[in-house]
Amino acid sequence: MGVGCNGRKSTFFNLVQNPRGDREKLEDTSKKQTILLIAVFGIALMLNNAAARGLGDHYSLGTILLYSIIFGPLMGALAWVILSGLLHWISRLLGGTGTWKETRTAVAWSTVVYSAMLVLWIPQLLLFGQELFTTETPRIDSNLLLLTLIFLFGLLETALRIMFVIVLSKSLGAAHRFSAWRGFGALALLIAALIILLALLIFLS
Repeated sequence: MGVGCNGRKSTFFNLVQNPRGDREKLEDTSKKQTILLIAVFGIALMLNNAAARGLGDHYSLGTILLYSIIFGPLMGALAWVILSGLLHWISRLLGGTGTWKETRTAVAWSTVVYSAMLVLWIPQLLLFGQELFTTETPRIDSNLLLLTLIFLFGLLETALRIMFVIVLSKSLGAAHRFSAWRGFGALALLIAALIILLALLIFLS
């Protein structure tokens, strides 16, 4: 067990510190490791989605948590496959030489940063409860301490999202044998394409 944990930590930190030198470990990532990474990522993704959509206005806190645990891994798997597929295609257009498996694995390891938000969810659930998922937050709004804390948690989550982009860019560089900047370019092109598509859908609706 200790060796497995050390291997997972080694792969992640090497991707961050020395992405070009850790290509081989991308190939060595087991199916169990990938499933675990994506399952945890999906739970974090679903909790953030529930909070953004104000699902607490319609569902209890217990229901939201239960649904996140049950359906989160499925949502994570879907997001992982779509994101990996699009980034693989764009990276290849930019001259990348990575395989489909290497791209999927690179994206999977990158989700470790996003999944770290789950650590922040624990104290937030204890402090803010149901109001994390509601559009109206009277208890938080009337308490200066809670307002300060939720602002600080928001800053930490923003920092993790930025770090996720950085790590994903480096991971794509490792998988496709190009620089992290080109990996960032692939991600930026994807985001730009999605924004344009969304704008067209709004314009045509």
